[in-house]
Amino acid sequence: MGDHCDEISILYISAALRWLHRLSCPCVSGFHDEERTTLYNPITNQPEMFVKSYENLAMYWVLDSGHSVPVDVPDVALRMLNRILDEVD
Repeated sequence: MGDHCDEISILYISAALRWLHRLSCPCVSGFHDEERTTLYNPITNQPEMFVKSYENLAMYWVLDSGHSVPVDVPDVALRMLNRILDEVD
């Protein structure tokens, strides 16, 4: 992705984090205290996404993608979906 897309993604991530901070769900305070974890590609061992989770709330940051994760990095999107469905985080 180009620099412009990276800047837009950063803005959306910041907005999403602000939105999460305003939620009145009991798990939000615990979520903010958690560290995000780096997840690595199983073949290349390169970072491909980050996840931050607490109880039933999880947020993923997918690297090298824009708003269309399944189109930009389909293999990463599938691994993320599998983690969600298998309740790994």
